[in-house]
Amino acid sequence: MPNVQPAAILILATLLGCAPPPGVTSDDAATTDDTGTKPADTGTKPADTGTKPVDTGVPGPFAPFADADLTDPDAVRGMANGVSAAKVYEAMFALAVFVPTDTTSPCPTLVEDKVAGTAEATGGCTDGDGAEWIGTVKTTSIPKSSYTIEALGWGFSSLVPCDSGAATSESVEYTGVAVFPDGETGPFSAELGITVTTADPVSCTTSTATTSYVSYSGTLNPPPKGANYLFSGSGRYGNDVFGKAEGSTTAELIDDSVCGTEAMSGNTTITSVANTVVVTYDGSTDCDPTSTVTWTLDGTAQGELDGVTCNTAAGGGGALAVGVFSLLLAVRRRRE
Repeated sequence: MPNVQPAAILILATLLGCAPPPGVTSDDAATTDDTGTKPADTGTKPADTGTKPVDTGVPGPFAPFADADLTDPDAVRGMANGVSAAKVYEAMFALAVFVPTDTTSPCPTLVEDKVAGTAEATGGCTDGDGAEWIGTVKTTSIPKSSYTIEALGWGFSSLVPCDSGAATSESVEYTGVAVFPDGETGPFSAELGITVTTADPVSCTTSTATTSYVSYSGTLNPPPKGANYLFSGSGRYGNDVFGKAEGSTTAELIDDSVCGTEAMSGNTTITSVANTVVVTYDGSTDCDPTSTVTWTLDGTAQGELDGVTCNTAAGGGGALAVGVFSLLLAVRRRRE
């Protein structure tokens, strides 16, 4: 991928707060100040402030998603791969990979302000490799504080060669804010919507666009000696395949030198309207190529669940170029 941010972006520390993208509320229901009810006539004329209440009528970012059915192992897998602290960080990192760094490139264009610590890239063009870039993305770096990415319809689509010799396309688009720590530990947050399509070179088709949204705050804690990362955090995740749920992660430990396919220890509690699931990571005692965890449903043990991965942002085994597409792996599994 041309002009994208390398893994070294993760030299980032104190969290800056982030807000939902413009035009989006944090609640599920549509919000409005117009109730359709005429106020009672008290005989007192209200003061005219000259300001008319704004009726946005805009639903929150999770409104399109149904509640996740946590009695369905596929839905549990999908939620576990979206709402754990490590997986949220992975999605943030994938966005960082698509941030340009070359100010001499004609597409996308990148303008830097080194004094302010900002850089802004603009799409609306096709690069030399044939990728079509859209939207804008702005980064703000505050040394010893934070590294923030603000995306507005930012992404690209590109052609992928098929086995038949023809070509199909894949795409990714982000809107929202991701805030990294400016260092190896510290708080991070995401208020981020992602839409992706993937290409199947065998059938030479493009998948249906899949949308997800995450609202999350977490912390990169100092890991034990020799380990890569220790994550904690909480928030909400939703996608249009498996629905939405709350999640809270405690001490999700990543050590690629011992187990590169799943988290070593820790747990994530996933809560929907009707059920509660606790996913327990056990890579330190049961490192499995199929990325297994144990899980409970409303306190009852359910055995093992595979496909709950831990490809994290800078872990030795392989950074997360696949990070943003992990949801699509779950989609394919569900459709098989």
